[in-house]
Amino acid sequence: MKGFKFEDYINGNLPEPERRALEQRLAADPALRAQLEEEEELLVRLKRQMLRRQVEAAMKAEPPASRSRWRIWAALAILAAALLAGWLLSSPGAVSPEAWPAQEPPRNPEPKNQEVLPAEELPAIQEQPPPIAQQTETSTPEANASDGLRSAIVTPARTLGRTAVRQLQLPAGAGASPPLLQPAADLVRQGRYREAQALLEQEGTAGDTLLFLHAFCLLKQEKGLEAARYFTRLEQPGTAFAEESQWGLALSWLLAGQETWAAEQLEAIA
Repeated sequence: MKGFKFEDYINGNLPEPERRALEQRLAADPALRAQLEEEEELLVRLKRQMLRRQVEAAMKAEPPASRSRWRIWAALAILAAALLAGWLLSSPGAVSPEAWPAQEPPRNPEPKNQEVLPAEELPAIQEQPPPIAQQTETSTPEANASDGLRSAIVTPARTLGRTAVRQLQLPAGAGASPPLLQPAADLVRQGRYREAQALLEQEGTAGDTLLFLHAFCLLKQEKGLEAARYFTRLEQPGTAFAEESQWGLALSWLLAGQETWAAEQLEAIA
């Protein structure tokens, strides 16, 4: 198996028939799995170095004018250095062979009688940051309101957030979805997020995996505030994707232009 094939697989770009054929080989060949792990580690190091350089370049291009800006850039450095070493670069290859479905799941599952959770039942976006870190003089309501005005402005920080989101892969737990959700998970791997979202809406919002896939699709479509409403539900201790959702919430705030909130979230979980 050539290296570029592994890279296509890790990045979710391998055509569906080839992906399933490769997964069957990985399940039966320990040496091939070891080779895949080596490729993944190499890509992790390369992407980590790339984003670290982007953070440094952005800091030089826009020198922080205050301690608050330094806090934001320090948190973004945490994002580049630590986040990419974790679930951001989780790939389909990280799913254990035992978790792969034994047979092809139905491509068009019958809709359940569940409804998509109405917007009013989802946690409302708060005017104040979630209680994830102690407030300081650099994080006042006025400052947060000011950040909200930046949501439509492309800043170096927001550009970094977009770069990180573009490199997101499904974490192993979501990749090994129940058979009913596997068609949507497959669409996510192919980058067809709107189609995946439509399938997920047929299943309602019951279950951590379903909620996480909803949030992931919204994040990949750069709908930061909408994704944050789901990640807020999932970041609580005891949920299946608590850690991933904490990182996802930070990226959601970043995409929404809420740099101070994103910085506080990153500082709280780093």
